[in-house]
Amino acid sequence: MDENNIKRVKSFLKINNIEAIQLKAFDFFCKHSIKKILEGKVIDTNDYKIIIKNVFLEPPELSITECLKTLSTYSSVLYANIDCYYKNNNNSKTYNTTVTMGEIPIMVGSCMCKVKPEDLRFKCYFIIKGLKKYVTAEERISFNSVFLLAKKKEFNFKMYVEFKSINNIKSSFIDIGLKNNKIMVYCPDIFQKELIGIYSFLLLFLSKDSIKKYNNTIFEKIDHKFHTKLAEIMVSNFDEEDIKDFSNEDAIKTTINDKFLIHMKGSSLQKKGKFIFYLLSVLYKGILNITSIDNRDHYGNKRIYNVCTFLSIELMHVFEKKFKKKCIKVFNETGQLSNEIILKNFEKCCDFTTSLKGCLTMNTWIGKITTNQNVSQIFDCFNELNYYDNISKINTPIKNENNKVKEARDFDLTQSDIMCPFSTPDGKKVGLIKHFSMQAHLSLDNSIVIDQMVRSMIGDRLNEDKHTPLFVNGNWLGSIDKDKIDETIAILLKLKTVYRLFDISIYYNHNNESILVHTDAGRIMYPIVLKPFEHTNIIHFKELLAGGYIAYMDKNEMEMYKMDEKDIFTRTISDKSKLPFDFLFPACLGYIGTMTPFSNHNQSPRNIYQCQMSKQAISGHTTVKDDKSNVNNILVHAQTPIVNTIFNTLEHTYINPTGFNVIMALMPFYGENQEDSLILNKSSVDRGLFLSERETTHTHILESDDILWSPIINPQKEFLKLVDGIVKVGSILEKNDVMICLKKFKVGPHDNNFEPYAALKHDSENSCRVKSVTFDKTSKNDIIIRVTVVEFLIPAIGDKFCLTDDHQVLTSNGWKGIADVTLDDEVCCMDASDETIVYEKPSEVVSFECENETLYEIDTQYISLMTTMNHRMFVKTNSKNSVYRFVDAQNCLHKRLKYKKNAKGGLKHTIDLDDIKYNDFFLQFLGIFMSEGWCCGGCIIISSCKDRIKKQLLVIERKLNWNFNKSTDHKWYVCKKRGPNNEVIDFFKNLSIGAINKSLPNYVFKLCKKKCIILLNALISGDGHISHGCHRYSTSSTKLKDDMQTLALHCGFSSNASIFKKKGTEYSIKSNINNRISVGTINADSWYISILKRIKEPLVNSYKIQDKLIENFSGKVYCLTTKTGLFYVRRHGKTVWSGNSSRHGKQKED
Repeated sequence: MDENNIKRVKSFLKINNIEAIQLKAFDFFCKHSIKKILEGKVIDTNDYKIIIKNVFLEPPELSITECLKTLSTYSSVLYANIDCYYKNNNNSKTYNTTVTMGEIPIMVGSCMCKVKPEDLRFKCYFIIKGLKKYVTAEERISFNSVFLLAKKKEFNFKMYVEFKSINNIKSSFIDIGLKNNKIMVYCPDIFQKELIGIYSFLLLFLSKDSIKKYNNTIFEKIDHKFHTKLAEIMVSNFDEEDIKDFSNEDAIKTTINDKFLIHMKGSSLQKKGKFIFYLLSVLYKGILNITSIDNRDHYGNKRIYNVCTFLSIELMHVFEKKFKKKCIKVFNETGQLSNEIILKNFEKCCDFTTSLKGCLTMNTWIGKITTNQNVSQIFDCFNELNYYDNISKINTPIKNENNKVKEARDFDLTQSDIMCPFSTPDGKKVGLIKHFSMQAHLSLDNSIVIDQMVRSMIGDRLNEDKHTPLFVNGNWLGSIDKDKIDETIAILLKLKTVYRLFDISIYYNHNNESILVHTDAGRIMYPIVLKPFEHTNIIHFKELLAGGYIAYMDKNEMEMYKMDEKDIFTRTISDKSKLPFDFLFPACLGYIGTMTPFSNHNQSPRNIYQCQMSKQAISGHTTVKDDKSNVNNILVHAQTPIVNTIFNTLEHTYINPTGFNVIMALMPFYGENQEDSLILNKSSVDRGLFLSERETTHTHILESDDILWSPIINPQKEFLKLVDGIVKVGSILEKNDVMICLKKFKVGPHDNNFEPYAALKHDSENSCRVKSVTFDKTSKNDIIIRVTVVEFLIPAIGDKFCLTDDHQVLTSNGWKGIADVTLDDEVCCMDASDETIVYEKPSEVVSFECENETLYEIDTQYISLMTTMNHRMFVKTNSKNSVYRFVDAQNCLHKRLKYKKNAKGGLKHTIDLDDIKYNDFFLQFLGIFMSEGWCCGGCIIISSCKDRIKKQLLVIERKLNWNFNKSTDHKWYVCKKRGPNNEVIDFFKNLSIGAINKSLPNYVFKLCKKKCIILLNALISGDGHISHGCHRYSTSSTKLKDDMQTLALHCGFSSNASIFKKKGTEYSIKSNINNRISVGTINADSWYISILKRIKEPLVNSYKIQDKLIENFSGKVYCLTTKTGLFYVRRHGKTVWSGNSSRHGKQKED
């Protein structure tokens, strides 16, 4: 690569690096999207009219460091200039004032951030209450695009055309399909699930003469060799006898104007009818085999939802569904008007703050598809490569008919150049998570004025009755003559070169004979070299774009470029040898892929494995404090790589040293138990090879009545290192040493009856040194104490600490087979110091192949595990003062030990928003609904045969101000008119998906322990009972069974699950209402979930031996590495805490 091209690459990377995709999207949201959504909006109340004139953001008041220290949110206040006046008085005063509409979380490194981007090591994350979160992208099928697809089982369509129309948060849908040689229309916005013949449907838009005219036009366009078959299709579908009369035709046409083809808002019925004919022409060509079926996986047919899209959808939804309604309600209750009253009224309506924070912390995005994928995730980066991997991540929400994620699809060829083929999980999860390539460019929304610009440029050529239709973002602007196509496209291309709208796609679709212009957000584009650089000295990348040397194209535009027969012998570039082929060639890989030297000479699985390993590498010390997490692993003697790639050098990836340069010798080894492993030189290890230190920051918030205290009289050894209740800096801590001690009063005969309470202890087996103790205050003026300790980790002899593949692990996305857990999953871990639950990503996922090895198995009434002999069990002895510790499985054989099944502290990081869904009585109703309820139409129905249900519903009715309608058949109904709003009705509709598909909404797993217990008790009151002193819940939904076991853990309890009736078992049920007996066979396994409120630490090997050795086991074993050393597993429906695969800190048996 010559010197000029290197400069061009530098210029390209400066404006199009991985960070730019995130930062530009958020900047666009702040500068344009917020204004587009809010400005000009009118709020009509009974007496007043409010017009939002101008909205703007102020820079954040707190710095990034202050937000992290005080557990605050890094956000900006959203202000609006409004006009407010009396509607019924033309001479009334207009009040002009500036109001606060809420707070918008700010992305670190964006245009609203106070800190200069070059002064930040990591960017592209949000800070919500001191917690770092980032937003991943998610791929979707594009809207406002025509798709020709095969076979729709629901309606037995052999072939059909699908079109999804969207405008802001409103959408409409139409399918035109071939069924039994008849063309039928499915349009749920107009006819719900009824199929209508194409002729009857078109008569709602056009006259019979117009329909005949447009059919003839299509007939003339298609090659004459297909005329016979096409004529047969037209005759059979446009018969006068097939016309259906609509009794409510006027109402249907009103619906068509308001709700159908919403992206063509304002268009006449005739124009929408012509658009339907265009869809029909696409179907004709498919039936005649002129065009092929569209590929859903083609990346020209997909859009990427990023942080701008998610925030924009959420902002629109909150304004229309919450803010506006609350504003109307508040102003309707207002008497006299003044600027002060207006300010106070708007302060009462600030829903933006709560909603956006909730989205980032709990993934309650309106625009998120209902899958197990989490859009917002915890930002915790090991090194730069891990950072770039996180911010370039794209989730693939692929669902099957049961609304579950399918197995990964193959790498589609259209992903080349825009997706990295190496940055994806290996195994059967390959392809579910993708990453942008280095040259990928994500388009932003330029649709605000594009229609007017196109009309001004080619308006004289547009006519609705010409040959070739022109679509702008799916909206039909008109048609042009066939001989004017090239000339028209040449004019439109000035949008790129003259107006410098580089991320617009303009091309002629040869299959559908139409000109398409796309300016919508989310198209992945990449640069294509059109002219050689030999005659120019232009270096800056944007000037190359403006000069036509390079163009951004998406996959559709690139495939349709130079497709005519006349283009075969006329090339843009005459001499291929002069093409700068090496210009951006390495950038077709992702950030980590470009760091692998000679990756094109490796096997693809090795490149994938290398990408997974690179982002786990430990880096050296960094001076940037804000980029440190609570647990930091630091390589003491970190080094930069000896061998670099061009992009590695240009991007300065290893400006912070990461990993080690080592000399490797490949040789045979005849020792035992060595499989795909590395043998380290002991003297190198003694001199510091791979020596690392773990820096852990423990945080404790002092409550108002807490008193720091150091015991003076006869203190135990754990309290000896305290000074005024806090451990002294420089102290060496051992197991169980106390770091923070509080004075705890207890009931007794004396006034000074108190005892020391260890608020924070050192629980690791390894000794550590106290590095620092700092004090801060939260936004509520509570004192935060942070104790940072450092422990050195030296490579130690290890073995396989693993579980067999029949174990499942609890993650933030539910229970997953241990073999399916990836580094992107947030695993349920326990902080043993306070028995609280945290969900964190594992730092390592390991698997080993065993051959004829001995395993340890324990399978009792309450726990079930099968592990390797060196696996770390979390156990304690049965003695009174015994504490839990890690013991190797081989040292647990035939011994009386207690296992841990619960976490009494509940979830550590909970959230409770000012929303009805977090109300205690709403949670009670949710639990009853999951057991006894369903939705029908716009009503929520509860079967209230049980007296305890009736009593609870009466209380809920009073507290939530709902008015139930009680029927004689023991059913209680409630609809919108009787209390719940549309949002609540829709919430329960989404949960009413049949008994075998039921599941709890995701937000309940972010609730505090108290609210989880309220929900659990409500669930049990419905489908639960007490058996032998144990609460049992029954369900036929596997997902709900999993959710119940998760909820029980969050309540501080434990649980077991077992099948009590197999699928196909006959049943006989007697009705309590009319004594009728119903018989049949169950269509799914029925489960019992036993909620163990008392049995939380079962004792094994008490009266008989309950564990054994499994000889000659062959197969794979799996494990994880977690920060806390513990993760929650399940085998045979029995849950228990298990130690992880860390090779450090192994503990000896008591």
